Amino acid sequence: MASTASHKNTIVRDSNVSARLAHVALAAQVELQGSDCSRALYQAAQAFNAELFEGALLPLFVEITPPGSMRALADYRMRTHEGVDSHIRIGHRVLERGARFTLDVLLHEMVHAYCTELLGVDENDKTERAYDWHGPKFTAQCNRIGRKLGLGEVFAKGRGGPKSSQWPMSVRPAGYYGEPTATEPKGDEGTEPSEPKAPPTVDDQEKIRKQLARLLAKADRATLEAVAIVVGERLAG
Repeated sequence: MASTASHKNTIVRDSNVSARLAHVALAAQVELQGSDCSRALYQAAQAFNAELFEGALLPLFVEITPPGSMRALADYRMRTHEGVDSHIRIGHRVLERGARFTLDVLLHEMVHAYCTELLGVDENDKTERAYDWHGPKFTAQCNRIGRKLGLGEVFAKGRGGPKSSQWPMSVRPAGYYGEPTATEPKGDEGTEPSEPKAPPTVDDQEKIRKQLARLLAKADRATLEAVAIVVGERLAG
């Protein structure tokens, strides 16, 4: 969760390199994970950013991998130890509950991203920290987006109604998620069904993160732009 206002402003305004890095990251993780799910989540994050966050978020690196806590479904990190900005980790067990549940978990983590990147929430924010990062600022953003989606109000620690710590799941109607039928988003979520693939190992994903960090540190803008163009053409095809 660590962040500073100056670091936030710098990376938000210098988004070109970050955007190119995000394209490179997408190509790497799609190849690594061997399925359409990674691409679908990345595309969903782009759509959510445009439609619900006014396009204000950094390009997200959405990775299908266990989060930092065994109890968590997913988590958000402003910057990884390897230097990758705006990183969301979604556990494999989330995907097993279906596309709608997975997208809601992604949306929840994007609210954390918004609070950190745009509102300056960090480890020095005593109020949000006291609410385990689901305090008044987080709750207000859930309700702002919830109104756009036609969802009911949530409350910090459930004081007055559904908990913001479980948003938007806590305000979805009964039966919204249905029965888990697949390990990948499909059907009305924009991708075709495919055979589940064996998840990548932690070591494999660690190698990818380190490679991305080295790329960001060493590659010049021209190189990043050239790679982004190739990746963009591949995705368009």
